Amino acid sequence: MEKKKYYKIIGICILSLVGLGMLFFIGVVLLRSVATIAGEGSSQEESYSLDVDSVGRVSPNVSTSSPSVEKNLVADQAAPNSSQEKNVIRRGQIGFSADNIDKTKEEVQDVIDKYGAEISNSSDQGTGKSRNISIVIKVEEGSFDEMLSDLEGVKAEKIFSSVSSEDVTEQVMDLEARLNTYQNTEKQLLEIQKQSTNVKDTMEVFKELNEIRYKIEAIESQLKYYANQTDYSTITVSISQSSAGTFEPEEKWKPFGVLKDAIRALGEFGKGLVNFAIWFVVFGVPIALIIVLAIYLVKKARK
Repeated sequence: MEKKKYYKIIGICILSLVGLGMLFFIGVVLLRSVATIAGEGSSQEESYSLDVDSVGRVSPNVSTSSPSVEKNLVADQAAPNSSQEKNVIRRGQIGFSADNIDKTKEEVQDVIDKYGAEISNSSDQGTGKSRNISIVIKVEEGSFDEMLSDLEGVKAEKIFSSVSSEDVTEQVMDLEARLNTYQNTEKQLLEIQKQSTNVKDTMEVFKELNEIRYKIEAIESQLKYYANQTDYSTITVSISQSSAGTFEPEEKWKPFGVLKDAIRALGEFGKGLVNFAIWFVVFGVPIALIIVLAIYLVKKARK
């Protein structure tokens, strides 16, 4: 009889532990499910039907929806011409480590002024040893090599330099051929519009004209982008502060800032206590009940 009672107690304890484990597993699964649903809800974005190219413009590669316009498209697009001037986008990068970062920046500015270049973007971040300056320069293609050579002569330690080229001649020729095709189609549609004798035909031609003009504007925008990128090259200059000559001013004592940080830390500590209390109630109470029940059964079995 005594052995049977002990077996019953051990069985009850095992079942209680299994039940507690299942309760813990279900709680974890529910918490992860809620977190996943919240993440998916915040990351959804609206999708658009328009294609956008890498520079933020609407892609001109849109096929005409109407069969009548397809028949009017010119079949023989312009063939590549070996004598056509190449369209090349050139980009340069150069980095320095300077003892006097402000003086080096002035030297770079002098080179920019010498070639009449423009600064399209610049940033000055950090203080002391962590200070970094970045300058993106836009210069005429004909002055690219000379300006890069002058920048390499700046009195500072050169860390790196590189030049990259991208030949977009075929892309430009393809866009020009498409533009010519759409412009010819536009002329044909205008002639058809003049000869239209009823409202239905006029409206259909008007719809076709709008689609063709939309594509023409998209291609012209793309061609302007390529023309700008090939006529002007970019040079990115990066200047970092070296350890030599670095002066880091002593940070001022801000008692009110310290007080705010202390209050914020106190609030976080209070949140932590409340969270602990919630977890303790959810998981501690069942554990306590199991322990009490086990002690009670053991004492009863001994009697």
